[in-house]
Amino acid sequence: MVKSPIGDFVAAIPFPPIHQPQPHNRTMPNWCANQLTVTGATPELRAYLNESGFSFGRINPPAEPERSSEAREVMNLQIDAWGTKWDLDEADQRRVADELLETGCANFDTAWSPPLAALEKLSAIFPSDSFSLTYCEPGNSFAGTTTFVGGVSHDVPAEDDQVMRIASEVFGYDDPAEPADS
Repeated sequence: MVKSPIGDFVAAIPFPPIHQPQPHNRTMPNWCANQLTVTGATPELRAYLNESGFSFGRINPPAEPERSSEAREVMNLQIDAWGTKWDLDEADQRRVADELLETGCANFDTAWSPPLAALEKLSAIFPSDSFSLTYCEPGNSFAGTTTFVGGVSHDVPAEDDQVMRIASEVFGYDDPAEPADS
C-alpha cells in the first residue's frame, strides 16, 4: 500500500470537520494538484466511471471507526484508505469521471496529498487498465508521478528543484523563478 508522501505529518495538524468539501483557492498551500491519465480504458472501467463517477469513497471505502465517529479517527481512516483526507465533492466526482471517459485525462485537487491509496485500489479492481498520476503540492514542496497497474504502484518523487517546474508546466502555477511580464 502506498502511504501519503507527507506521512504522519497530517495527523499532527488540527483539521476542520470532515466529510465537507472545503472551498479553496488554488494559490493556498495544502491543496495537492493531481493529473490522472488512464491508458486503454476497458469497457468495465468505462461502465464503472459512467455509473459511479470518481469517488474515493466508492473506490475504497474507509474502515468503520472503532470509537463513536470521532472526527480525527474518521479522517485518519480516510487517509489510510485514500491517501488524502477528503473525497472529491459530487460535482468534481462527476466532472473527473466525464473527463476520463472523454479524454482519458482529468485534473483535480485533493487536501494535503495525492489519493495514492485509492488509485492503487482502483488499479486492483481494474487490473487491465493502467493509470498514471502526476501530483504537486508546492506549499509543502513535493511532487511526483505514480503509475498503477494491477494493484501495484510505482512512485517517482520529484527532486526538490523540480517541484516548481512541475507546478508550472503541468498545472499552470506561476513560477516564482520566472520574471513577471511588465
